[in-house]
Amino acid sequence: QAIKVSEKQGLIERLSVARTNLAELCHCAGNFRKGLALADRAINESREVNHLHGVGIGLRYRAILLGDLGRHAEADENATEAVGIQQSLGHHEEELASKVSLVRVVLAQGNIHRADRLLESCLSLTAAYDTEGYLPIIQAWRSRLMMTCGERAAAIAQLEQTEGTGRSWPHQRLRQLLNTARSWSLVGRKETAAELADAALRLADSCGYRYY
Repeated sequence: QAIKVSEKQGLIERLSVARTNLAELCHCAGNFRKGLALADRAINESREVNHLHGVGIGLRYRAILLGDLGRHAEADENATEAVGIQQSLGHHEEELASKVSLVRVVLAQGNIHRADRLLESCLSLTAAYDTEGYLPIIQAWRSRLMMTCGERAAAIAQLEQTEGTGRSWPHQRLRQLLNTARSWSLVGRKETAAELADAALRLADSCGYRYY
């Protein structure tokens, strides 16, 4: 309904937000084809009127979807462009969100050093601009990198800081639970990882988030 109203009234900023919000719901539910179509349309419409903020948002969501489809090179390109756009506009909240989407891709590519640099950059933005609750996810990723470098004690200490923090929004809570579970598994705490994964499964099922 928001998309229809925004289209009728020519509200391009609200239209790009509505399209990408729906794209994120499609991602959570596992309808990647529809999610990509929505992100593509948001990007194209925003480019037509030179609405750079909308282009950046659309590219960020497109990168998330492409990354989970295994199209890492395209996802990297989209997320990198999104970061550059939001930096140029001085939109630090969106810059952080775009960098988080880029970290997802870089981790999937196995580029540890680049991921570490990006996570440090993300952390520098969280204190003032983390309106979405990314911090515990960033902390879980950092613990993964620590384990990759053989720093088990540091990884455990980082994970212990992660517990009980973050947003209660289902999609963010799911991402926190799953990333934290993966990291606990890497440090050898399989029971803890299984408990978190089970909680994620129950939450995803209750929301209809079939992909998660």
